[in-house]
Amino acid sequence: MAILVHEPVASFLHSWGAPIILFVLVLAMGFVGVRWMGSQQVASVRSVPLFSGLSTGQLRSVLRSAQEVEFPPGTKIVTEGDPGKSFFLIRRGRAVVSVAGAETSTLEPNAYFGEVSLLDGGPRTATVTAQTQVAAFEITSSSFDRLLSSDPSIGRAIMERMSGWLREAGQQAEPSAGATVDRSSLAELGRRLRAARHQDWGEPAGRGGRTT
Repeated sequence: MAILVHEPVASFLHSWGAPIILFVLVLAMGFVGVRWMGSQQVASVRSVPLFSGLSTGQLRSVLRSAQEVEFPPGTKIVTEGDPGKSFFLIRRGRAVVSVAGAETSTLEPNAYFGEVSLLDGGPRTATVTAQTQVAAFEITSSSFDRLLSSDPSIGRAIMERMSGWLREAGQQAEPSAGATVDRSSLAELGRRLRAARHQDWGEPAGRGGRTT
């Protein structure tokens, strides 16, 4: 059966059909791109030991609490001895780590630093300087507090992770079932862990590692 198409409709389809199809394809590709970028960012946060025990939904909450920051080459991102107020996850660029003025390592994309300082506000154990233009996710102490208040299960998961590290270091750390997890309890665990391992979880800084 032949289908008759009125001339105005046929003209419209001829003139606008291809642009509409192209527009839909662009929207679809953009949606796929956003989903891919989101999954990559979640994977980056999951690679941080402090957050590795969180669910995908909780990791997305962590990402929403972060802000994107950039540092020109030569900028000191954190300075040794200063109070720690933020955690950083490098997205692009390269930074140099130095202790007592001596360079010790280089941080590349997906490297992170400052998780202990985020918890206990203790002094930075190293200076981190942008070697190239650096883009990073930053979680500040205030945004971390809001995150814990909005979803206490995140605090409990972090406490369980930290307690496991303390046990590995030969210390007693058995979180009470159903115990309230607040900033002070996490800060105390952070101070104990810092003392037990002398550096952020006691592992050397470097690609994928932490420093301050």
